[in-house]
Amino acid sequence: MVKDLETKKVLSIASNDQKWIADADVVLVVLGDPSVYSKTSISSTRIMHKQDPMIAVEHMILAATALGYGTCWIGAFNEDKVKEITKTPENLSVVALLPIGVPNENPAAKPRKAFKEIFFSESYGKPLEI
Repeated sequence: MVKDLETKKVLSIASNDQKWIADADVVLVVLGDPSVYSKTSISSTRIMHKQDPMIAVEHMILAATALGYGTCWIGAFNEDKVKEITKTPENLSVVALLPIGVPNENPAAKPRKAFKEIFFSESYGKPLEI
């Protein structure tokens, strides 16, 4: 967890210059350890050392939101720079950054696709009827 303002500023620069990240109260640096997973148990489509921590990130986002905090997972960053800034060991992967803080605005919800455009039954394109 990063609280130091100067460290948050350099993390924001390492995150494609998303300066708003430095405004968060804290920034969580989410790590994955590729050595934890046996090579024989990983399918070619699953990157468990990254996907499993992202499940935890989504739970943290839901919990933070329920408590009235603002957050957004960050996947756009220079991993080598983030590792250098946070002194993360080379054998670990930086999976995401998660700034959390009290929002200073409450924007209206963005338009979303219709339910029938994203949920399907039996095959792609056949809308799910509930």
